[in-house]
Amino acid sequence: SRSRGALSSCCAWRVDVTVSSSQAKRVLRPTVLMTLKSKRGSEEEEKTFEMSLEMFRELRVTVAKMLTEMKWTREEMERTTEEDDE
Repeated sequence: SRSRGALSSCCAWRVDVTVSSSQAKRVLRPTVLMTLKSKRGSEEEEKTFEMSLEMFRELRVTVAKMLTEMKWTREEMERTTEEDDE
């Protein structure tokens, strides 16, 4: 099998607020700007994207659920491995 090397990553985000636009004097619309950086060996990649505050909240909830499921899966695998060792 081919070794792909370690993958390291970084995530940065900020909230920008649009105060006004050419169509409206007062908007006050928050937008989340997120940058994901990844590095595999000497290869680096950076992606920046914009999302609404509602989409950011949905992303946050989804990531939290995924992390919980990953933790549960790891614990189940460790438990199964311990049972096999007995």
